[in-house]
Amino acid sequence: MNTLPVTTDSNTLSPAASAARLLKTYAPHNTKLATIRTALAEQAEHVRQGDLSGIEEMLLSQAAALHSIFVHHATEAAKPISWLQHQQTHLSLALKAQARAQATLQTLVNMKAPRQAATFVQQQNVAQNQIVNPLPQPDM
Repeated sequence: MNTLPVTTDSNTLSPAASAARLLKTYAPHNTKLATIRTALAEQAEHVRQGDLSGIEEMLLSQAAALHSIFVHHATEAAKPISWLQHQQTHLSLALKAQARAQATLQTLVNMKAPRQAATFVQQQNVAQNQIVNPLPQPDM
């Protein structure tokens, strides 16, 4: 049975450390974990100071990547030699990527120009002995 050692080190449990370990699995093999953690800490500090330019760049990059995935799968689905199941799979993946790109861009738009919160006003009638004037009756 393979078990991981349990540690209470706050650096091990921090979101930056967790993200760094995950990023290291996708990074080139010569990238050091400490380098990734330092970069994440710098980005977090920018966000704390109100500088969201890194997040904006990330969202725009993700939208561009998703768009390229959409184009690839839409192109594959449009090939005349593909089988119906092949076309359906590629078209489904293309539309999912397109929807995620749209959601990513909407997030970016909301960051740049947040919507104003709607104000709801409730009306309450508190009059006692309220008289409602009926409409005049036509002469008969």
